[in-house]
Amino acid sequence: MNLYYLIVVFSPVLALYGIGFSSITLFDLGIFLSLVSIIFGKFVQADFVFKNQASAESYLYVILIITLSVVHFIFSYQGGEIDSIMRSIKFLIYFLFPFMLFSSISDFNKFLIYFSYAALFVAIFLIIQYLLLFFTGYFLKGHLSISFLPILRPELVEFSDSITHYKDWIRLRSVLGEPSQIGIFVGLALFVRVYFFNSFFSLINVVLIIGLVMSFSTTSYAFIVASYVYYILRRGGVYIVINIFAIFAIFVLFLYYFYLNNIEVGMGRILKSLINRIGRDGFIESYENIFNLFFGYGYGSFVLEKWLPSISRILLSFGLIGFLMFIISIFRLVNIKSFTSIYFLLIYLFLSFGSEVPLSFFNTLYILIFLYLKKNSINLNGCKKEC
Repeated sequence: MNLYYLIVVFSPVLALYGIGFSSITLFDLGIFLSLVSIIFGKFVQADFVFKNQASAESYLYVILIITLSVVHFIFSYQGGEIDSIMRSIKFLIYFLFPFMLFSSISDFNKFLIYFSYAALFVAIFLIIQYLLLFFTGYFLKGHLSISFLPILRPELVEFSDSITHYKDWIRLRSVLGEPSQIGIFVGLALFVRVYFFNSFFSLINVVLIIGLVMSFSTTSYAFIVASYVYYILRRGGVYIVINIFAIFAIFVLFLYYFYLNNIEVGMGRILKSLINRIGRDGFIESYENIFNLFFGYGYGSFVLEKWLPSISRILLSFGLIGFLMFIISIFRLVNIKSFTSIYFLLIYLFLSFGSEVPLSFFNTLYILIFLYLKKNSINLNGCKKEC
């Protein structure tokens, strides 16, 4: 069981390495073997898993995506759609695996502790990278060079090999693929810890926050704010009013500091990044006909001239029908009576507009948190009330 934990909590690291076949990563191989193990290990209970741990809409969504992928393959096969089919299969596994895994995790609190320590490792490694680079000039690489496990992000290798020649502002990546992944991974750990421990300024949380700040990622800063706002909303009363004024004052001072020092590098790039991620346009008019509008082009079977977030990619890949089923499936994961569950949904939707979480390996981790928030209201301190 501990192996399942490690595969999921270290998914961003494992996803960096390929196995030499198509776009299959070490993480993909890990969850495939885990699925086989879970299915064979609980074969008698398989019917129970499907009926009790996943909504009917979620499995309808999986069936729909499979159908759409086959339709696209039949009607538009040109020799290159095999990769599109593989990408669709990976996407489905990322979506389906959490349901199977959740039914097999007997102690989810232990899983969350593993996750917390994994995020702590990422944050500490990033801090060490910056300290070594700026005080000694030495760059501590966050990836391993293994001949039979190629790095699937060539830009990561190029960045690591040429970083000492950079004279401009740089953003290090710890052991992950890019700075935004630090926000997606470590930021989630911060939110989960705030929820379960009902504390924002614990020692581990402070280290996570320092790591998030040093990532210089819009996603990281959004997670810090979202986690703190969630914390003060749970405290309630006059505490909310006091902290709202405090947050506003800090934000004004932050802007004023950058204005006085004419620092475009920091705040300017943050705002530009946010606008670029959420304000992308042009994908709606990309549809060529009614069929593509409703059923999409197939996952990965189209060429993008610019980066698009998950919401846009889902619309292009699976059309309005696939997109609608995706939204229904996600909303069915939410406990509408739980403030935390709804709040986490808002975070997930924000990431859907500003990142690739729903279409990436991160989705496995996020859906696991959805499932736990829906089913449980007991935190690590033994809180029995609805949080």
